[in-house]
Amino acid sequence: MHFRPQNTSTKLVVSTILMGISGTRERGDSMARRPLLTDEERRLLFGIPGDPDILAQHYTFTRSDQDLVAGRRGDAN
Repeated sequence: MHFRPQNTSTKLVVSTILMGISGTRERGDSMARRPLLTDEERRLLFGIPGDPDILAQHYTFTRSDQDLVAGRRGDAN
């Protein structure tokens, strides 16, 4: 089973996971809800870097990446 969220918030995904596989909550289920990440952890994992050098490092293909893409590219692309 593959789960591919589209336009969903982290809160919705976490709520779905907490509900269980059946998609329904059992009566009397009182699992406490709390954030999984602190604000700082969330910023470090999902935030956009402010330093231009770090930003370029994360969002630019290396020569190795470019070679990999070129090697897999076919006529359909």
